[in-house]
Amino acid sequence: MELETLIVADAVSTPPDGKFYVHGGGISRLEVPMLPFPIPLGVLLRFRIDEDDLNRSHRVALVLIGPADIPNVPGIEFDLAPPEEPPTLAPGEEHFTQIGMQINAVAVRAGLHHLQVDLDGERVRHVPIPVIVAEGPRPIVAPREWPSTN
Repeated sequence: MELETLIVADAVSTPPDGKFYVHGGGISRLEVPMLPFPIPLGVLLRFRIDEDDLNRSHRVALVLIGPADIPNVPGIEFDLAPPEEPPTLAPGEEHFTQIGMQINAVAVRAGLHHLQVDLDGERVRHVPIPVIVAEGPRPIVAPREWPSTN
């Protein structure tokens, strides 16, 4: 089994029809207005499944490490079990499985965060995600009154 694709987004969805949906994909940097600040991340993992993988489970672990080199939130670990019935594939067709998950993290420090993915105990992907406190005006946190049009 091979991690073919990893997408970091605002949100992801993997319905049972075999497709995946990405909202706000391609995150490689997070600019936040202040600290601490919530940084919810949608993560899509797409695995290429080989014929040998249809007979055994694989352990997947995902963790977001903060700039202090400790997990920002508890890691996510799960087993990918083989399908109960092997899929019927056309000659030359590849087999994939998609996993979508949400990480509800909070940036408490600016700096380089890391999204790490392990497969069967081996690091297969390491994605640096810098968190930057944006310069400029603070966001409006209370509703403003708009002038009357009368």
